[in-house]
Amino acid sequence: MNSFFKHGILCCIIIAMCQCGTRERAKVPLAEIGSATIYRQDAEEFAAAALWAPSHKNDYGTASTDVISALIRTELLCQSVRWSRESFFFPHSKEWRLKKKYYISQLFAHDILQRSCGYSDKELKDFYLRHRVKFSEKKYSTMVALPFDSIRERVADTLFLSTFTPDSGMLDFRHPKLFEMFKETEYLAYFREKYYREKFGKSFTPTPEQDWKKKHAREISIVLSWLPPQQRDVFSKEPDLFYPRLLEWKLFNEKAQSIGYAADPHVTRILKWAEKIELSRKIISDRLTPSIKAMIMIDTAMALYGYWDVSVRPGITPDSAKFSEFLHRLFARQFSLKLDSLIFQLRLKRGVHFFQPDYWSDGRIQNPSALLRSADSLYESGKIEQARGIYSLLTEYYPFTAEGNKAWIKRAAIQAEEGEEDCSNAIKIYRRILVNTTTRDEQCDFMFRIGFIYDKCLHLPEMAKINYTWLLKSGIRCTQAQDAKILMQYLGQPFPGIENIRSGARNHCSPRRAVTVGN
Repeated sequence: MNSFFKHGILCCIIIAMCQCGTRERAKVPLAEIGSATIYRQDAEEFAAAALWAPSHKNDYGTASTDVISALIRTELLCQSVRWSRESFFFPHSKEWRLKKKYYISQLFAHDILQRSCGYSDKELKDFYLRHRVKFSEKKYSTMVALPFDSIRERVADTLFLSTFTPDSGMLDFRHPKLFEMFKETEYLAYFREKYYREKFGKSFTPTPEQDWKKKHAREISIVLSWLPPQQRDVFSKEPDLFYPRLLEWKLFNEKAQSIGYAADPHVTRILKWAEKIELSRKIISDRLTPSIKAMIMIDTAMALYGYWDVSVRPGITPDSAKFSEFLHRLFARQFSLKLDSLIFQLRLKRGVHFFQPDYWSDGRIQNPSALLRSADSLYESGKIEQARGIYSLLTEYYPFTAEGNKAWIKRAAIQAEEGEEDCSNAIKIYRRILVNTTTRDEQCDFMFRIGFIYDKCLHLPEMAKINYTWLLKSGIRCTQAQDAKILMQYLGQPFPGIENIRSGARNHCSPRRAVTVGN
């Protein structure tokens, strides 16, 4: 994620949450996660740490989890290894020491460079006290100094502009005279140059010396492993592009240490959460990933039909690279589901209790079995929309459970009756299940449904035909093969007796029948 974009998000998270209450409200308990009580302050500081967490190689989609679920997962995993070797050695590892510098530099860039123009609280307050007249306004014929906290950024801008004249090409986003200065590249480059000159007494040069590359080869290797694959490939091929970024982190970290910012209690608490985030990711990578990978089975033959769904070109031989990428996406989705399932089991074992579920929870606060029974009852009573809503809850919050899987099937069956877009979504759901299913009955059932939807709803006879053909090749192993054979003869053609078959197929594909489908 672009660092400048992160700045904006972090402002929204931290400023909005901090403005909601006093120091006392920060200590409001939100949840019990295993043996830990989570307070409002913890949630805010975890959000800050999670925002700056660097990308992780082989991180199969886990970073996309909402912040509350991520906090719960992090806390549960760290508690599960509390007395383990990882828990003891990780805080002292070179990997964490380097990542800690990264976190400090990112927080420093946001709090001190962006919000305070590089000045410490003391420097800003001293300047404010010396120039109170500049920061006063008239009230009832009297000049009253504005509170420092309410105009902190204005004080920082004024102090900055008293010593720095921006170039004409700079764009303002807080102050009429601060032009492009606060755009990420120019802004951070200014401070990188400033701190580099302070440390080495010369101007920064973007190309590293060879001895520097050798000296920092281990650091470069660790930092590169955090980056998304595309960035990692670019920097691996052109290390000179990476040098300014790494140097920037080191310089900002050193400055944060020298002015005491890194020792600020708020920063140290964020770093403690950052340490937990990194430890939990290490647990996922080292302990859970091998076993999860062993559990995932992708039916590549069925995946090919899914590839044809996307391309709408049935029967073509796929490009090997594109098909591999398609399989990787299927694998990543299954990885996330398996990981969520393991975390959910750990959650049930250790316990998670929300004190204010209407205000702060991740949605996984109900019994999935009870939800499914309620949804089925509503559907049987003809309350389709209410049933659909509960099925959606199950697929959103419990997709890794047997109840969530059944809810997917119910949703698909309902959608198959409701217009072109819903029909396409129904096919996606059936295909998602097909690439992982292991029973012949389910394969026959879903392939027939998909063929029928392509024929009846989407009016794509060639797509219907290729799915029906699979049934015909299955012969007596699929009871739907005879119906598929007849339907194939009249794809897109009116025929007096076809409605009887179509009617039977509709009944076969109905949500009511889907209740009996296996897990």
